[in-house]
Amino acid sequence: MGLVDTENLNQGTEVWRNAYASVDAFGRSQIEGYCLQTSVAAGETLQIAVNSSTAFFIDIYRLGYYGGAGARHMRQLGYFGARPRGPCQRF
Repeated sequence: MGLVDTENLNQGTEVWRNAYASVDAFGRSQIEGYCLQTSVAAGETLQIAVNSSTAFFIDIYRLGYYGGAGARHMRQLGYFGARPRGPCQRF
């Protein structure tokens, strides 16, 4: 059995499908963010940029088959306080 097959035997979850989306009274997202890298190797640092008007936490998921669930929960980071950022720079 290969590494991918072994990894996919772990318990998966479907919660990663945006179960914690947060919107204001006008339907606008209260939390906006993105990762500065598309992937990282074990032990590397993942940089995340976040603009938020509310406190938040970050859940890290590994995507994969996991019995059809689509992801496995790896770690939760936070709770972080709200830190609104200025407008994005245009290049």
